[in-house]
Amino acid sequence: MKFPIIKVAFFVAQFLFVLPIGAQDIIITHMAQKIEAKVLEVSKSEIRYKEWDNLEGPTFVLGAEEVVTIIYANGKVVLYNQIESKDKKNKTNLANNSSSYGLDGRSIIGGLPLPSESAEVEGSVVVEIRVNKAGNVVFATCVGGTITDQRTIQLAIDAARKAKFTDGDQEQVGTITYEFTTK
Repeated sequence: MKFPIIKVAFFVAQFLFVLPIGAQDIIITHMAQKIEAKVLEVSKSEIRYKEWDNLEGPTFVLGAEEVVTIIYANGKVVLYNQIESKDKKNKTNLANNSSSYGLDGRSIIGGLPLPSESAEVEGSVVVEIRVNKAGNVVFATCVGGTITDQRTIQLAIDAARKAKFTDGDQEQVGTITYEFTTK
């Protein structure tokens, strides 16, 4: 089967111009805010960026201490403010009031599920969740935080998968941030 050169050229043009459309950087803050952006500059004290939907608009600045993770368009993930408890003898607990979620237009049912056991590190884990129309978490993955301990991250992901939200019109993506603090 022969393809006219115009159809081939059209297909190649679509491929080349459609791919970059979704290639934005994602900044995740300690408040579990997910910012779609073009990161312009990163220094020890601040991150300068433009909002993805307004690249000609103003340049915004975040203090470096406010940022948990930057996921660059090329797939590179950079975690900021890595802090682990210096005193490994102290177990850490998850304080229910220091954990939060972000899922526009939906409420949590029965409270935010907590990890099943204590951890030996202090800091935060930001879990991105995908919630179906019925309010069930159908996917959860770590997208940031200050904790690098894989066991603690898995505890947070497992807890996030148990969350139940009110019904919605469509599948949604949001975050749950777990803050682990020393007793």
